[in-house]
Amino acid sequence: MTKDQAIKALGGTQETLAQKLGITQGSVSLWGEYPPALRQLQIEALTGGALRAEPECDRFRVPAVAASQEAAA
Repeated sequence: MTKDQAIKALGGTQETLAQKLGITQGSVSLWGEYPPALRQLQIEALTGGALRAEPECDRFRVPAVAASQEAAA
């Protein structure tokens, strides 16, 4: 997911996204095109999977969670 997609999905502003993630707006503004890997996983959870973390984030998934998602797919 891109930073813009995350912003749109979780409130429309960097400030709203930051509040939902429990961080500052300044932190969000420092992201490049993509949120950091662990933030992507947090955003994926907050959106109920509507936004998916990039594949390189999979190495941070908890194995039991990843296994249950693979079984559901």
